[in-house]
Amino acid sequence: MATNEAVSSWTLSVTVLKAENICSTDFWSEADCYVTLSLPPAIVFKTNTVANGRNPVWNQSFHFSLRNHLQTTLRIHLYDENLLFDDLIQSIGVDISTLTKERMEITEFAVQPQGKLWIAFELKQSYTKGVIGSKGLRLGKEVLSYWKLNVTVIKAKTRSSTDYFSESDLYVVLCLPTATASAFKTKTVYDDANPEWNETFTFRVPSHLKNVLELHVHDEDPVSHHERISTVLFDLSKLTLGKKERMAFNFNPETMDQIWIEFEMLRSEEPQCDYVSNGILLAAPFSALDINVDKLLRNNDDFLGKTIMLGGAWPPNQRLLAKDTGKLHFYINRDLATELGVAPSAVEPPSISTRLQPLPAEHTSKVSLVIDQDTVDLNVETHECVDDHLALRLDFDIPPQEKEFLKKRKLIVGQNMQKLFGLDTPPSPDQVPTIALVASGGGSRAMTSLFGTLKSLKEIKVLDILAYITGVSGATWTMAALFRDANWSRDGIDGTIAQIRKEICKDAMSMISLEKLEYYKREMEAKLKEGHILSSTDMGGLLYEHLVFGEKMTDRLSEHQRTVNEGQNPFPIYTAVNMKEKMGWESEAETHPDAFPNSLTPSDSFLRLVDSGLSINVACPPVLRPEREVDVIICCDNSWNPVESFREIKLTAAYCRDRDVPFPHVDFTTLEREPLKEIYIYEDKKNPKAPIVIHFPLVNDSFRHFKEPGVKRETAEEIKAGRVDVRSSDSPFTTDKPVYSEEDFDSLVNLTAYNVANNKERIIQALHEVLKSKMNITQTL
Repeated sequence: MATNEAVSSWTLSVTVLKAENICSTDFWSEADCYVTLSLPPAIVFKTNTVANGRNPVWNQSFHFSLRNHLQTTLRIHLYDENLLFDDLIQSIGVDISTLTKERMEITEFAVQPQGKLWIAFELKQSYTKGVIGSKGLRLGKEVLSYWKLNVTVIKAKTRSSTDYFSESDLYVVLCLPTATASAFKTKTVYDDANPEWNETFTFRVPSHLKNVLELHVHDEDPVSHHERISTVLFDLSKLTLGKKERMAFNFNPETMDQIWIEFEMLRSEEPQCDYVSNGILLAAPFSALDINVDKLLRNNDDFLGKTIMLGGAWPPNQRLLAKDTGKLHFYINRDLATELGVAPSAVEPPSISTRLQPLPAEHTSKVSLVIDQDTVDLNVETHECVDDHLALRLDFDIPPQEKEFLKKRKLIVGQNMQKLFGLDTPPSPDQVPTIALVASGGGSRAMTSLFGTLKSLKEIKVLDILAYITGVSGATWTMAALFRDANWSRDGIDGTIAQIRKEICKDAMSMISLEKLEYYKREMEAKLKEGHILSSTDMGGLLYEHLVFGEKMTDRLSEHQRTVNEGQNPFPIYTAVNMKEKMGWESEAETHPDAFPNSLTPSDSFLRLVDSGLSINVACPPVLRPEREVDVIICCDNSWNPVESFREIKLTAAYCRDRDVPFPHVDFTTLEREPLKEIYIYEDKKNPKAPIVIHFPLVNDSFRHFKEPGVKRETAEEIKAGRVDVRSSDSPFTTDKPVYSEEDFDSLVNLTAYNVANNKERIIQALHEVLKSKMNITQTL
């Protein structure tokens, strides 16, 4: 039950007072001192420079808004200003959590060799009306101020051209997704290896956000549709307020091509804006926007059938279908600048456009479009959203529909556990452990191996007690095939395995037959006409569709609802990463998506999904979310790692360390010195919040000697069947081999099924111990 409650935030006021006995880095004069203050993600604040003095006095105050946590460090730097390069005299770090609250305190800092610096701090708490969610989630308002950023694209120097017969025709596109839904573009400088633009663009930059400017360098080419040469990402928190800074960026590491940009971050007089916050995430305000198109259609019939585009809005475009259209209704992030345009269709760029600045919540104005030298004024109105179907979800919790599924699934799992463990009564839902199966990628090998694992888990009745199943890449092919049956985990999977066996054992050349190539072309053209952005993922999907299913797939993820609506199957999670198209050279050394959210696509109109196996090739991260409260992870790692068998588990452990997510401590150094086993069980007794991990690497150990657990191979045929090669480069199961012989398909299914069956007792015992532990905990509460 959500309740209204005051939500706290903090304001830190820092006053740089004075310094004494500061030694100059110059030989011919006293120091010219200034101080900078930085508290990420805010930009750098800077005092005035006090020229030629050992004892500078500033008495300048700066203010930082903090969220409800104070675990952060204020960075203070004292500089001596010089003509060429400013010299750093002293660096100081202040832990905000150690400051006295609600009272000013003056701190004296030592400056080498014998100087002193005095700074005053005042940390005050304020309260705003907010909402406390069912799990203590705090939603309140956070006030954001703005800065004014001037970006001047000066010049570039190149040593190579993408054109065969001339120098490049370069232009630069500037994007700041936190400030504007549209982009700025320089003019094109034609046939010049060293173009000069000297064009300045201005952005309104919101404080408290991770503001990363994108600089895209393009070569104008009508044949290749303006090839993008490179992208530079620049974190604006590196800038100093009130200071012009010229920087050179390498946009081609091989040729050392460079572009020079000048930045100037200034204070803005724009009124502050309320964002919604849960203490960590921020959400901008959004409004409904109505555009009256009567005048546009009344003056010119040519606009019937054309499309109105509004950058960053929902929907992103609307077609003008009738003269009495009246108003077009959009939803917008009203804190973003945007662009209103008229285009021939939804997939073509606007032929007429005008920029819109951020709009107030309740506002009426006119927007002018110049059409054939005439000006047409459109009435634009913004108002608060009151639609019942619109809502803001700023949360870390799982959605209500998933919670409802878990209620139903835990009742079924409790009954199945009663049978599996021979209990007198089923455990109550709060006693039922949450068990997740996670599977790796690896193309046809991963798909086939997972079929064998699931077949055996069904036979030992463990499939019946799973709450989740997650997959990467090839494992998702298995999931897609299984979830076509609404009751697959109850009915068994032998029929699905037989269907896939028929497809995966066909001639590989059938994937690229003339008939299939024509089919791929038709499908890609149809997607393009529907307004989709095509990528290699679309082509790959068509190839895998033929490989795995042999027919056109019309299934949708939404149809999976019928497979979990009664809790009858484990809940499926397909993992992928939504990334921008390849960014090219990036100037920043740190390119982790958490550090540079621009490499993801929260503000893009289209998904650009890439294989999450490119990062970690096993689907653990979704079930490691604390909100899912997973007690046991059964990890089926069918990656191709003959040399480094623990690679994906090690990457997962590192992922958890980076994010303070509980995960068992594992001594990988010792394990890697030992022969690879069929099963590993990782449990961290010192960290009860960490899940137990049951790890199945892809290995052929005792299977080469036993055709079933306890049944030795005897005949020559049986011995041959045990020689399943899952380690050497000559293996038929390397990732680059999409199709198998029937014999190889059967041998891989049998191998992974055997590895589960051969370790049935260890699996059942580990799961029973988890159940007993949960039952003991609930009985003592």
